[in-house]
Amino acid sequence: MSLVVCALFSITELSSSFSQVIIGISAQLTAVFFLSTILFVARSQLFTKDMLNKLQDQQILGAMEN
Repeated sequence: MSLVVCALFSITELSSSFSQVIIGISAQLTAVFFLSTILFVARSQLFTKDMLNKLQDQQILGAMEN
């Protein structure tokens, strides 16, 4: 009887540890996804700003030539 109780306790502890690992991994994946989204948006804004600056420079040069 004692062996059965010990085995059940071990299985419960193992499944609890496994659940904690799964929760930890999913939290890390969520954090990575969130940070990569922020970086992607920031990079897109920098690219857009750079393109607008180039367009503005071309317009200024075009106006100076005329």
